Amino acid sequence: MKEFLSYIFGQGSMPLLAACLFFAYLAALLWFSRDVKKRDISSNHTPEQFSWKFLYLDNLVRIWGNVTLIFLAVRFLRPWIFPVVFLPDGTAEEVNEEWQLIGSGVLGLLSDMFWLWLKKLRILANDKVREKFKQAGLKEEENV
Repeated sequence: MKEFLSYIFGQGSMPLLAACLFFAYLAALLWFSRDVKKRDISSNHTPEQFSWKFLYLDNLVRIWGNVTLIFLAVRFLRPWIFPVVFLPDGTAEEVNEEWQLIGSGVLGLLSDMFWLWLKKLRILANDKVREKFKQAGLKEEENV
């Protein structure tokens, strides 16, 4: 089982991997919340009153894309992007852990920027969700 987990999570330190993922997801969440605050209330594509359900459904692909891309990037790119020393016995030793955490945060920002860019190009547009909310008038929705 240990060997299987090493294939999934890599050979490095599990606490460091968890910390890198934490900072990457935190950075993506901060960028995502920045975008939410800039929403255009007068647009035909968003409800006038804030709705958590609309936020989640309209950004579902972006959210899951971030979760997947950040994990894959941190897992597979960490040995090449971040400083790692490979020892003669085949193991790897991480150095400069602070840089790995900062780099993971940058990966999180870049991941959400990438998915937002695809959404703005209308590649990830979710017009069906927007139309349902527009027709329903958001009366039954929980508003904040």
